[in-house]
Amino acid sequence: MSASRTAEAVIAGAGIGGVAAAYQLAVRAGVSRVVIVDPREPLSLTTSRGFEGYRNFWPGPDDTMMRFMDRSIDLLEALDHESGHAFALNRRGYVFLTADPAEAERLRATANPTTEFLAHRPGIRARYPFVTDRVVAMLHARRAGYMNALALGRWLLERAVRHGVDIVRDDVSDVIVEHGGFIGVRLASGGRIDARSFVLAAGPRLPEWVQRLDLNLPVVNELHGKISFEDDSGVVPRDAPMMIWNDPVEIAGLGTFPAGVHLRPRGERSVLGIWTYDTRIEEARADPVFPPQYAEIVLAGLAVMIPGLAAYRGARATVDGGYYCKTPDNRPLVGPTTIAGVFLLGALSGFGVMASQAAAELVAGHVLEQPLPGYAAAFLPGRFADAAYRRGLAGADARHGQL
Repeated sequence: MSASRTAEAVIAGAGIGGVAAAYQLAVRAGVSRVVIVDPREPLSLTTSRGFEGYRNFWPGPDDTMMRFMDRSIDLLEALDHESGHAFALNRRGYVFLTADPAEAERLRATANPTTEFLAHRPGIRARYPFVTDRVVAMLHARRAGYMNALALGRWLLERAVRHGVDIVRDDVSDVIVEHGGFIGVRLASGGRIDARSFVLAAGPRLPEWVQRLDLNLPVVNELHGKISFEDDSGVVPRDAPMMIWNDPVEIAGLGTFPAGVHLRPRGERSVLGIWTYDTRIEEARADPVFPPQYAEIVLAGLAVMIPGLAAYRGARATVDGGYYCKTPDNRPLVGPTTIAGVFLLGALSGFGVMASQAAAELVAGHVLEQPLPGYAAAFLPGRFADAAYRRGLAGADARHGQL
């Protein structure tokens, strides 16, 4: 592309966030001339490598994230109905398990009306006979489950394109600003798109863009891997929920690893496993490199929760993954920046798929100057300009709410 063109809105990034934003603007709000710009195939980077789960079970410090996720799940459920179950959304829940009585009491304290707490080994084993007989308690978060994120993204994108959204396989090389306001973008191919609004939904490229636009926002990328393997013996039932082992695990010869190894079934035979024991910060790359022992470690951890999986230790497992783009408070960045007409939809951490619909609805509300939900202020990029807010994050855990 070399010619100049015009649009109402340009969206940089064709991951689930950018596609959902295009859907909200074009399909739901009727905005014409929405353009998505991305040098890669849509939905081919982080979106294609996630765990695809969702939950409204979220620890404090307040109910902001839970309200945000509840809204996103409302939208996902509406899309599930509208699409005829096109992306296999289920509500099997998240099941947190422990063999530690002290952890059992902590889980009991986090129970709420949307969860079920059970501290009865025979009852747990009757429901999930494949888990270890060491288990003493479980917490079942019920408004939770998983889906096919690629199918969701493709369904949204197809309808967005039907409503006039254009996809440009190019890269935004520069943002054109005059008198403190956005007027357009230049493309790597030499073209230009003039527009009223620019939505930056760049996924793991957000830290790079923050620097380029001098936005002074604390955002980084954390490397996260997952494994997939074939459960040929049928150890994990196909209708199993997301299952999380909430105790640290000691692995002979390798040391002690933190709580949180978890899995879910996928398709006819596959199992996905993930364990966030290494929260390394690094510059994003298209093909991340994972430790050579990652699959072995994850399988060893999973076998503590589900002993039958020990048979697969040493078996072939595929390792892939991507990045959690995140802020120190582990909350997204959604809203206007210091450049008029430039909006962020990013820092969706490990909850990108589950948060995508509410985040897209929210950024569309900002772009169109519509009334905003009560949680909107908590995600404004400008919150980090508040010195008191930043001081309050000095001792914060950037993994808060993260499995």
